[in-house]
Amino acid sequence: MTEFTTVYDAFLSKILDDEWEDWEDEATEEDLFTLLQGAVVRFKFPRTPLTYTLDGFDNDLSDIEI
Repeated sequence: MTEFTTVYDAFLSKILDDEWEDWEDEATEEDLFTLLQGAVVRFKFPRTPLTYTLDGFDNDLSDIEI
């Protein structure tokens, strides 16, 4: 199982914008989850199924999927 925080941390390390810096944690999580949902449906050929629950992805994702 891959937790969402693993994916969020990888994403946040690659952006330069500090948009979420002053947001509360709950608002940031909601925004990141919305971005994640949009990214999952656009990922064309994942090697691992990208099924998830509210706790995280059901499978261990590779660096490519993350």
